[in-house]
Amino acid sequence: MLEFEWLFNQGALEINPICAPHATTFSGVQTNELEDATEFIQQDSVVLTIAIAFANREDELVDYLAHLASAGAVAVGIGTGLIFSSVPDAVIKAAQELGIGLFEVPRQISFISIVSAVHQEQSRRNDIAQRRLLSAQEQLTHTATRGN
Repeated sequence: MLEFEWLFNQGALEINPICAPHATTFSGVQTNELEDATEFIQQDSVVLTIAIAFANREDELVDYLAHLASAGAVAVGIGTGLIFSSVPDAVIKAAQELGIGLFEVPRQISFISIVSAVHQEQSRRNDIAQRRLLSAQEQLTHTATRGN
């Protein structure tokens, strides 16, 4: 699990937090442009979308956010500059009511750069955990072979 604080502190990603999530951590990041992605949403995930399916149906974007939250998403990043020039006020209000995190991703930031940054950090943390485990196992083996 990664902390939202870590994600929002990645200056190169230019993420603009709008609503703080109730959750403090997330399991991963995924992209989605399906109107009903319920079966594809990973638990405790962040979903990135430009909401292309709602281009002329901004009012339905509120229900979409609710579906993502009920499917297990803990935050949504909306890419702006293509379909919506900014995150719609109704979506901000819905996110606050749902307790789901909401942030803006400016058009110049590719979703893959966010996915990649998260993946790299998860890999880095896994490597550290593996090194610690290996060190602990070596210490235990050393202690056991000394006969103590």
